[in-house]
Amino acid sequence: MLEAAREAAEFLGDRGSRDAPVRVVSHVDTDGQTSGAIIAKALQGAGISFQVRVIQQLDDQSLGDALSGDPSLVVLTDLGSGSLELLTSALKDRSMLVLDHHQVIEAKAAAGRLLHVNPRLFNVSGENELSASGTAYLVAKAMDAKNVELSPVAVLGALGDLQDRNPGRSLRGMNTVIVQDAVQAGLLTTDVDLLLFGRETRPLHTALANTTNPFLPGLSGEEDQCVALLSELGVPIKDGNRWRVLADLTQDEKKGLFNGIIAFLASRGFPASGSTGLIGNVYTLVREDERTPLRDGREFSSLLNACGRAGRPGLGVTIAMGDRDRRDLEEARQVLADYRKTIAEAMRLLVGSRDRVKELDAIYWVNCENVVSDRMVSSVLSLLTTVPVFSSPKSLVATATMEGGRLKVSARGSEALVDRGLNLGLALAEASSAVGGTGGGHRIAAGAVIPAAKREDFLKRTDALIAQQMEAGGLGPSRDQGQVRG
Repeated sequence: MLEAAREAAEFLGDRGSRDAPVRVVSHVDTDGQTSGAIIAKALQGAGISFQVRVIQQLDDQSLGDALSGDPSLVVLTDLGSGSLELLTSALKDRSMLVLDHHQVIEAKAAAGRLLHVNPRLFNVSGENELSASGTAYLVAKAMDAKNVELSPVAVLGALGDLQDRNPGRSLRGMNTVIVQDAVQAGLLTTDVDLLLFGRETRPLHTALANTTNPFLPGLSGEEDQCVALLSELGVPIKDGNRWRVLADLTQDEKKGLFNGIIAFLASRGFPASGSTGLIGNVYTLVREDERTPLRDGREFSSLLNACGRAGRPGLGVTIAMGDRDRRDLEEARQVLADYRKTIAEAMRLLVGSRDRVKELDAIYWVNCENVVSDRMVSSVLSLLTTVPVFSSPKSLVATATMEGGRLKVSARGSEALVDRGLNLGLALAEASSAVGGTGGGHRIAAGAVIPAAKREDFLKRTDALIAQQMEAGGLGPSRDQGQVRG
């Protein structure tokens, strides 16, 4: 993997120039924004001009738009591994570098002009050991050792990609190498704490209400209920005239708060397992200002995700690159606040009613059409998997309305289902292709875009494919580090 990163660094150095800007094309989510930002900063440091484009999915139309102006060198980050044939057909006289971590559909090599770097090609998990931002960071570090300063940005990408779905909510695999780089460079510290959203920036009751991963029914999005719970537990929310934040609490207060949350959920019929994700590793960017959303790794990654999902990915990339002023940060804060309000409203609607959930043989279909925007459906579905009432031995597949008579599809599974053979990326790639759409992703999480008129056909095909994977018990390509060979 490290040798591939060095090869990619040479690829960029040999082909990049001041006169012909490198076109960096990246995905809209946190991992996409951070991986694009890392490559952009590395190019900037090397004196190579660049332009950044952020897209929601890779297909003929979006690729054509991204390649407008006919750039001679294109770098795709957090995109491309499932679309190598499409990229090869669009090469012409240009060169392309793909830095990705999604499942791979192999294509014929393009005479050295298309270089593909993906941890899955080296038996490194792209699910929870290295994200696209981590891959981009290894390339940037190979370009110049001073790019170690970008290591915290790669950590943000891994957190945003939920690669901390491990015991203690810790990063693992090659991600730990990047964490170590950041810690040794004095850019990051790690600790174990309660994982309330806004642990250093928001009043305690607001932080509790804003915590959605895991989603806490009756508390998430309910500030009045959070104030009542804290009062009942005897945890003051003010110190004089100043609001207390989580970082102000004593260890005994934190223990009491955690136990109180468990008791609150139990009193409403939810199992204690619903709060197990509340304690874990925290990652603090020590050079960011205290009491800002950029200080805590998960809050920073959430801010970037909000920028992308709210249609402001350019703002997110700018902030991730460090090229920001006070107005940028204030704008991003407002974007995040509006985004979280929208997500909370959608969650209350979906959690409060099962009318929009239909059970099939191997999946639950969550109908988010005309309720959740296509940019936000994946975030909502990820949160739904943390809600005890939605916990099941089946995968969740959601659809949301897009422009042009299309539907955005998002799918989420569980580690237990993956162990039994689930491969959502493979299932969605095959089912979407059969109905004239495109799709792919990871074993545990995937997405697609399909014609709206083909929804029922798509759902039936997806359900059948996942049922077959479960019956096979994990045999076949779904066990090959998520790699699909075609």
